[in-house]
Amino acid sequence: MYAVSANFLAAVRGSHLATARVEVWSGEVRLATLNVNGGSVSVDSTRDVRRTLSGVTLSDPTGSLTPATATDLLAPLGNELRVWRGVQYSNGLTEDVPQGVFGFDEVTISEDRSGVIIQLDGYDRSRQVSLARWSDPFQVTSGTDLGVAIQAALQSRAPGLPDLNAQVSVTVGANALYDASADSDPWKDLCALASAHGCELFFDSSGVPVLRSMPIASSSLLAAVYEDGADAVLLTASRKLTTTETYNGVIVTGEGVTGPPVRAEAWDTDPSSPTSIYGKFGKRPKFYSSPLIATYGQALTTAQAMLSRSLGVNETVSWTQVVNPAHDVWDLVRVTRASLDVSTDMLIDSLTIPLLPTDSMTATGRGRVLWG
Repeated sequence: MYAVSANFLAAVRGSHLATARVEVWSGEVRLATLNVNGGSVSVDSTRDVRRTLSGVTLSDPTGSLTPATATDLLAPLGNELRVWRGVQYSNGLTEDVPQGVFGFDEVTISEDRSGVIIQLDGYDRSRQVSLARWSDPFQVTSGTDLGVAIQAALQSRAPGLPDLNAQVSVTVGANALYDASADSDPWKDLCALASAHGCELFFDSSGVPVLRSMPIASSSLLAAVYEDGADAVLLTASRKLTTTETYNGVIVTGEGVTGPPVRAEAWDTDPSSPTSIYGKFGKRPKFYSSPLIATYGQALTTAQAMLSRSLGVNETVSWTQVVNPAHDVWDLVRVTRASLDVSTDMLIDSLTIPLLPTDSMTATGRGRVLWG
């Protein structure tokens, strides 16, 4: 969760004046603030491109915003949109939470009886890295610090990006060579490199690239509690139970080493867990291999990180609520809905933050089932 004040957290649980702001920037220069009529920011921990901006609409009665040349404000040729959502207090001060920095690849201009309408859709800065395909071979050498390697790769693709916020110190286990080709995807390659070392790579809500270990749920990190009662902020909820993507073990092998491949396993051995390998769920392993994994320790770290994502996905809860724009994916929230027999801690996998103050936030979380 984004760091906000206690006043902010109290305000978003009740009646408050919501604010939203969309600005156009060129590099570090702000060009304009847009008066938008709609739109939303979606965040999804399962996608390589974590943040997307959809349906940002604005009217253009004078035609001043409709792009006509490559240098116009909303021409999709390099300018970015920075988005905030927040709260205005009774004293007139505002507290805003960044929702992302987006390049807009699509600009749709339409006309109806009310006039000209412009719609903007975009992606976070990872899209910029993806499109800057490898034009020359790029090598990551075994023994290099992972953060240093990814920082060098990012700067080679998009020199103007902020420096990587590397929250881990991990050594690259095996050489990696990325060849130049028409269908290469540098961002996907770098996400795979991070994943092979038990880490995740993404752009945060301020547009900064982040490398960190895969988060692990802990009750000490509970971000919010949403319960039934007079002050409940959940508006609707639905619950789904499935075992389609549930695994209680991960077996990782390294393909790129000399001699026998490196292999490590991680299993759910908690006897109180409903997916324990010692219970009626049985053994359901997931297999993963990568030429970037060269040591047993690296394979074990990767297996443990992947197992933390695989456990508990057999229960998902989707809900709408009064908007709390400080939320992010991987937040741990406690959801209680007596009518659905739900009372569990959920990791938020995806959420959508609307820009209109009258719209609701949607979220999907996952947790463990409550029986063995």
